[in-house]
Amino acid sequence: MISGKKQIAQVSYLPHNAHQWPVLVMTPTNHPVDSLAACLSVGTVSLADISQLTTDLAKDPPGFDLLARREAARHNSDHLLLIIDQFEELFTLCQDEEERKAFINAVIDHQNRAQVAVVIIVLRADFYAHCAQYESLRSAISQSQEFIGPMTAEELRRAIEEPARKGNWRFEPGLVDLIVKDVGSEPGALPLLSHALLETWHRRSGRTMTLESYADSGGVSGAIAKTAEMVFNQKLDSDQRAIAQNIFLR
Repeated sequence: MISGKKQIAQVSYLPHNAHQWPVLVMTPTNHPVDSLAACLSVGTVSLADISQLTTDLAKDPPGFDLLARREAARHNSDHLLLIIDQFEELFTLCQDEEERKAFINAVIDHQNRAQVAVVIIVLRADFYAHCAQYESLRSAISQSQEFIGPMTAEELRRAIEEPARKGNWRFEPGLVDLIVKDVGSEPGALPLLSHALLETWHRRSGRTMTLESYADSGGVSGAIAKTAEMVFNQKLDSDQRAIAQNIFLR
């Protein structure tokens, strides 16, 4: 599920020039306020300054707007797009309720101020109910949300080809067709696809990902299993293998 936070204009679409806005992508991690400060300050301040920004954000949520305005101005833009991926980490990794609230206050509770940042949160559907505990978050999601279903074959093809094109990487003819066929219509196949593409890239020939490198990776159905076997047999000693086996059997 993707929920875009656009309280001021009360619209469910982005302006026509939104493709020109700077785009920042972050995940909450176990310290979401730290991650937010780092995301809004990447490449511009020192680690010590980021630590101070974290403290400031926790105490003063409106500081988010100031940071967003500064980052947008750095790109000669009036707005920026902040994508918070894996938003469920706010509930699974962050163990500090006060920090969780500070993060929500910073990125959600700014609807009554001039809005520089448009915030999109990406959340697994099974964590939807967790958001209901926080009034501002519940309100934001209820007003603007989009449920994302399985990709079509064409969307899948674009997801495979476009990142490669932007990085000047190539696919051997027929490889993308094979990958799309292997993914099929299984909704849970995207993480498998991601790992298969990574392993195929590791085995590439020059700047080309080949049919041979894809087959050697294990493909969509076997890449994770192949990597797991490699780690188990080559990266773990005998004691560690016994521990790993016991953990997975349990």
